[in-house]
Amino acid sequence: MAANTDTRDFLTLLPPGIRNHSKEQVQRHCCAGLRALRASVNANIKIGQVIQVTNRARSVTRRRLFPDGLGPGREVHTGMTFQERSPDMTDVEARRAPSLTDVAFLAGVSHQTVSRVVNRRPNVSDATRSKVRAAISELGYRPNAAARSLATGRTHSIGILTGEISQYGPSSVLMGIHDAAREAGYFLTVVTLSDYSTPTVDEALSGLLNRGVEGIIAITPHVSALEALERVETSIPLVTVGGGRQSVSDISLNQEGAAAHAVLELIGLGHQVIAHLSGPSDWVDARRRADGWRRALQERGLPAEHLLEGDWSARSGYQAGLRLDIPAGITAVFASNDQMALGLMKALKDRGYDIPMNISVIGFDDVPEAEFYEPPLTTVRQEFHDLGRSCIDALISHPSRPESARYALLPQLITRSSTARRV
Repeated sequence: MAANTDTRDFLTLLPPGIRNHSKEQVQRHCCAGLRALRASVNANIKIGQVIQVTNRARSVTRRRLFPDGLGPGREVHTGMTFQERSPDMTDVEARRAPSLTDVAFLAGVSHQTVSRVVNRRPNVSDATRSKVRAAISELGYRPNAAARSLATGRTHSIGILTGEISQYGPSSVLMGIHDAAREAGYFLTVVTLSDYSTPTVDEALSGLLNRGVEGIIAITPHVSALEALERVETSIPLVTVGGGRQSVSDISLNQEGAAAHAVLELIGLGHQVIAHLSGPSDWVDARRRADGWRRALQERGLPAEHLLEGDWSARSGYQAGLRLDIPAGITAVFASNDQMALGLMKALKDRGYDIPMNISVIGFDDVPEAEFYEPPLTTVRQEFHDLGRSCIDALISHPSRPESARYALLPQLITRSSTARRV
């Protein structure tokens, strides 16, 4: 292999304070310096290439340098000058991600300081923190999760158990969890359930535990899944979203209270016969919203008789709208989600009813499209993103007893044009 003629004095790569140190000390710094050549000295010299280093006397004492980093086939001659030799290895061998040591060398700090910055630890000055972050950005450094796990004994990983991520609510909660976890320095491992039987839930939990997650968040609004989770015994924190179970740590929105508030809004507009289009009966959220509808009517001495069930889809809402017994005196409908409310309004219009002059409609969730329905939909806004963040807060703030951080966030009623006073 022919050597390039580009030879540089390696002493110029060393911090001034160590140029007069012993040969052994200089060699240690040379080893660290070689791993940061691309960023700190010569952009044309690739760390993935073979580097020949000799001393001024051209002695040829050889040893391997960083076998875990530079890879096989790379020889290093310790000394004071270096020459770049042409690469003779494959692309896979030539590639190497920048390491924490590279960042430390470029920033002029210790690797312990870089570690403290990466892990968001205190006791680092703002100036040093900025210098380290600049080095990280320049090198494109990304922390090695496996190495950090070995060093700290922690994986910084949270397991997510979920099923219906196609639905707006669960998917929005998952995004909130993701954003909060990333900001806190955690990674997510997501397992989706094919069904909600006890064996399936147990298998999914075992898979997450085998991956070393530090906590589990279950976005499982099905009754059967929550019943299976109640029987789980685990040494790590387990939090459910919207389960409402006393034996399991739970973060939830006040579904029943929000539904009752929506129905009371309709009662306040003069409506006395109010139907409810519920979600599937095996969903906890659907049951709670139906309970809120029923409670609000009963507390006012009004009948809670007109109950239809959908499957959360706009099509099921349309089909329910075709069946709705309006001649029975129904003047308002509380729908358990916005998609079903959309289908319901389409069916009522097809039947010749005006919304809201003949029938008032309230939805639930406040999906982004709700304000563009025709007419714009009055609905209950759920802060799903905040709900997801609350799950991460509970695990991080109370890792040993997340049950001490129960949340019950109250949704907000958003009034638009699909409701009106009964005339």
